[in-house]
Amino acid sequence: PSDCAAAAAPAPDVAPATGDVGDAPAPAVPAAVAAFSRSWAEAPAGGRPSEGEQSLRVVSLNILADCLTRGSDGPSQGPRPCPELFTEPDVGGVAYENGVKPDGPMNFTFRCPSDLLSWKRRWPMLKQLILDQEPDVIGLQELDLARECSFSSSNPGGLLRPGAAQGLVGHGKDVLKDLEEAGFDGVLARKKGPATDGVGLFWRRSRLQGYGSSMTWTLAGSVHVAVAQRLRLLPASGGDADICFLAVCTHFKAGLTPEIENFRARQADALMRCLSSHRDVLLMADLNAHPRPFTAPPPPGKEEVVTVEPKTYQMLTKSFRSAYAEVLEKESDFTCWGGLADKECRGTFDYVLMRGSMFEPRRVLFMPPAEEVLRIPDRLPNADYPSDHFLLSADISISATPAVAAATPSSVP
Repeated sequence: PSDCAAAAAPAPDVAPATGDVGDAPAPAVPAAVAAFSRSWAEAPAGGRPSEGEQSLRVVSLNILADCLTRGSDGPSQGPRPCPELFTEPDVGGVAYENGVKPDGPMNFTFRCPSDLLSWKRRWPMLKQLILDQEPDVIGLQELDLARECSFSSSNPGGLLRPGAAQGLVGHGKDVLKDLEEAGFDGVLARKKGPATDGVGLFWRRSRLQGYGSSMTWTLAGSVHVAVAQRLRLLPASGGDADICFLAVCTHFKAGLTPEIENFRARQADALMRCLSSHRDVLLMADLNAHPRPFTAPPPPGKEEVVTVEPKTYQMLTKSFRSAYAEVLEKESDFTCWGGLADKECRGTFDYVLMRGSMFEPRRVLFMPPAEEVLRIPDRLPNADYPSDHFLLSADISISATPAVAAATPSSVP
């Protein structure tokens, strides 16, 4: 598994978790994907756009790569108490089962039974989780892409046109086909090397238009990539402002050790260099990086755990603002809580980040209470939830500044 998650806090008494910002009733959520209660938390300034602003709903989700869905052979075990490490609400790290030595063989088997983790079963649940949010922009990590997922020959610009899914290999074709049918255009980027997963960036074509070529950046000489696309917000009724920005989706290296955190910091530096000429940026990311000090397993031959000081989050937030941190006045206690056969791993790894004065977060979808996760012995994924990460959803107001409104697509963002 490439990541995991943390604790919780009481959810505020706010609006239902699905449906648009307006007064339309929220769509019903079948029990199959209603394993956790989610609610909206509004920014101190209010949850609705101000006059002259438009709102975008932005969703980010690590969908758990199919090649990583190794489940247990038998039925779910339970119940399991909360590990002592995670009794504090915002602590991230790895908690091993009693008797398991951290320096022993690595076990990446989920507690969830393997027959519940098939792509055929998980994708309809994932698709419903995503589309129930009625998003305008979607960033997906751990999207299953085969080497044949190349669009350079038929589409040099990189934009995926309707019908592009026909040429895909891997489960990415299901994702692209279904999102195309739901009204989205998108771009994909596969990791380098032998890895078969990657990232995908999608936008609702009735509200946003992609222009220019998409960009794929390799991060710090690693297999990890970021995909970026310039987007133009289509004018609302009666509006004529040309609002443009860069949307980016990425996924950093997994691991909870000081050495890997240092490597992620180098990936963050590489990403910042790629973005240096772009003013207005919307970033959907699984950074695999906790925003607070977190607990790492002891080094081989040692018994004491290691406290790892965060570097990646601090580096990025010197330039970017976090939608969740601005609304909640802190990052979520967790965004991922992986239940593995010999350990639990949790942390705040997933983010919706913004750069530029045009963006103003209005509300975010709160994480469920930790008690709800602890009631499920498998943690994540489980029979009712198809990933080891929780979906992030944020309503972000977007407005043109004079410089943005007057700029041409070639100079913005």
